[in-house]
Amino acid sequence: MTVALWCILIAIFLPYICTGVAKVSGGFGLKDNHDPRDFLESLNGLGRRAHAAQLNSFEVTLHSRQP
Repeated sequence: MTVALWCILIAIFLPYICTGVAKVSGGFGLKDNHDPRDFLESLNGLGRRAHAAQLNSFEVTLHSRQP
């Protein structure tokens, strides 16, 4: 595969990887499924940065398409 295809593949999976990092580093449990936004806003350090990276990654993949 070319470098461009690898970059596209990474950009597609990056939001999901960042979500996993944020939840694992923050100690996400089943009880947190009741209010996941509150849990994600209460994160500090690595978890907060991973959550911000997840949000930015979704913006990149959704808004990068040309009309």
